[in-house]
Amino acid sequence: MRGKTTESTIDVDTSPHPLDDPVRASLRGEHRRFAGWVGRIGRYDLEVARFVDHPQVLDEQDWTDLATLLGPGGSTALRGHGHLPRTAGRCSTTRSRRHRLP
Repeated sequence: MRGKTTESTIDVDTSPHPLDDPVRASLRGEHRRFAGWVGRIGRYDLEVARFVDHPQVLDEQDWTDLATLLGPGGSTALRGHGHLPRTAGRCSTTRSRRHRLP
């Protein structure tokens, strides 16, 4: 039987190598003290860096968690391509793939 833990699903590592997702590896490793997490979305403290970690495919809950983590009017760049929320009006995108959340 496992002991009780306060850790969330962020501790489940599915990346075969840290360089496959360096932001996630950093936020879960040596830079853990700088990390803030909501669900599967993580970010550095804004005084440290503007990097955000997210799953390769974002679901509706991930978009909600991202909005919570960034706060009203917050914006960030997402790695990869094709990250568009399923709910119209949730955020707007530009060519630089920055996402601004209401």
